[in-house]
Amino acid sequence: MGPATPDGYNAIIGDGTYLYAQRANTGYATTAPAPYVTSLETDGVTWTPFNGGAQLFSDGPINMVFDPVNRIVYSSNWRAGVWRLKL
Repeated sequence: MGPATPDGYNAIIGDGTYLYAQRANTGYATTAPAPYVTSLETDGVTWTPFNGGAQLFSDGPINMVFDPVNRIVYSSNWRAGVWRLKL
């Protein structure tokens, strides 16, 4: 799923409409910083950069959780702390 990457993907989450993922980049900089990517939950094959790729992230997620009340994806990441992605 998602664009090809040497490290693959360790986490994916959905909000009921879209799926969200980001390249794993497991702390060894094997992939450059990249945006989160999204796909319709009914598709899961066609992925596009979230928000047009406006934000790039290094050391992608190990685990993600979706807060449906505030519409935020929280992500714990390889050597990069915790991020929040406001949807």
